[in-house]
Amino acid sequence: MQNPNRARTTVAIIGAGYAGAAAAVTLTERGVACHVFEAGIVPGGRARRVTYHGVDLDNGQHILLGAYRELLQLMQTVGAPRDAFARLPLTLNLHPGFSLRTLRLPAPLHLAAGLFTARGLTWNDRFAAIRFANALKKTAFTVSGKATVADLFALHRQTETVINCLWQPLCIAALNTPIDRASGQVFANIIRDAFFRNRTDSDLLLPRVDLSALFPEPALRWLTLRGCRADLGSRIVSVSSSDHSSGGKFTLVDQHHATHAFDAVVCAVAPHQLSALAMPLEHAPVIAAFEPIYTVYLSYPQRVSLPFPISGRRRGLSQWLFDREALCGTPGLISAVISASGPHQNMDHDLIAQAVHGELEEIVGTLPAPVWHKVIAEKFATFSCEPDGFRPPIRTAVAGLFLAGDYVEGDYPSTLEGAVRSGKHAAILVQQFLSTGKI
Repeated sequence: MQNPNRARTTVAIIGAGYAGAAAAVTLTERGVACHVFEAGIVPGGRARRVTYHGVDLDNGQHILLGAYRELLQLMQTVGAPRDAFARLPLTLNLHPGFSLRTLRLPAPLHLAAGLFTARGLTWNDRFAAIRFANALKKTAFTVSGKATVADLFALHRQTETVINCLWQPLCIAALNTPIDRASGQVFANIIRDAFFRNRTDSDLLLPRVDLSALFPEPALRWLTLRGCRADLGSRIVSVSSSDHSSGGKFTLVDQHHATHAFDAVVCAVAPHQLSALAMPLEHAPVIAAFEPIYTVYLSYPQRVSLPFPISGRRRGLSQWLFDREALCGTPGLISAVISASGPHQNMDHDLIAQAVHGELEEIVGTLPAPVWHKVIAEKFATFSCEPDGFRPPIRTAVAGLFLAGDYVEGDYPSTLEGAVRSGKHAAILVQQFLSTGKI
C-alpha cells in the first residue's frame, strides 16, 4: 500500500529517540518533509518514560550539563517546558566526607576555586587536580589514541583521593565505562567542554519531568503541527533500496506489511537493534561492547529527604541517589543509579534494592521498608567508550541511507547530547544528499 503522503514526504526517520527527534526537527526547520516511525508507544528510546504503580519513572536516570548546547537549543525550539529541569552549579556531595561546589567565577577559575574550598581534599589533592586540568589544556585536550583515563591519571600523578572523589565519578557519569577501559581522549573532551569555556557549562541540569516529556514528546508535537507525520507503535522491519549506487528510492516495510517509499532514510535506532532491521548494507555496523545502567527506584510510605537533590557515594553499589520528591514532586520516591559493568549484573533485583536501601540509610538514617521497589536494567544503555573503539560514520555505503545515534562517530560519549548532535549532523547530510544526489 503506497503512502498517501508520498508526494510531499521525502525522508524517513526510523526511531523517535533523542537522535531521531533531533534529525526530524532539523530537517523540518530546513524545509525538508519527513515521516517518523517509532516502534514503541512512548518516544525516547533508551531515555524514555516508564510507568510503574501509577508513577512516571525513567528507564535510566540522566543528568544534563550546561555544555549540552545542541540539546538545550532544540528544547527551546520545540517549546519544551521552561521548568523541565533544575539548574545548579556543579555540586558533588559524596558520602562520606567529600563535597565540592564550583563558584561563580569565569571558567576555569570556577573549578579552581571549587577545588580550593572543597571538603575532604588535602592541599596535595587540590594541586594535583589543577595540574591535571592545566596539562590537558596545554595539549589542546589531545591525548594518545590508545590512552585510557587511568593512564592519564598515572601520567599526571593524580592522588587516590582526587581520583576517587572527583575524576572517577565524572568519568563514570559521562562515559559509563570504568576508568581502566575508558577513552582518555573522550574524557578530555568532556573536561574541555565542561570546565574551559563558560562557567555555566559545568552546571548540573536535573530533569524535573520524565525523559520523554523533556524533549521527544514536545518535539513530536512540534513536528505534527508543521505537517510532519509521526507514527508511534510502528515498527519498521526492513529497508530496501532499488539502486544502491545512485541513491534510488527506498522502500520501508512495517510490522503490518505496509510499504512506504522515501528518497532518503535516517536510521536512528539503538546500535544493538541494527542487526534485527534488514537494511541494504553489506556489513551492518557492529558495536563490540556495551555497558549497562541500572536504575533503582525505592518508594517509601513517608517523606525521605536527601541532603541535596543529588547525592553520591564514594564506595558501595550505587553511585548517585536522587531525591525524586524534590525534583519531580513524587512523595517518598528515591532513585539510585548504578553505572557501568560490575558485580550487580549477577545479583537478583530484590537484593540490589535491599543493598541500595541500606546505602540510603547510611546517608539519611533508619527508614521503613519501601512500599515498592523497581529495578530497571538497561543492559545496552551505552557503548563501551574505549580507546580506538569502533564507531560507525553517519554516512553509510548506500547513498541516501544515514545512521544517527549516540554511538556514531563523534567527540562525545553515549549521552543525550551526543545523540542530538548525531541527529542534527545526519539531517544536514540528508539535505546535502537530496540537493546534490551525492553521498
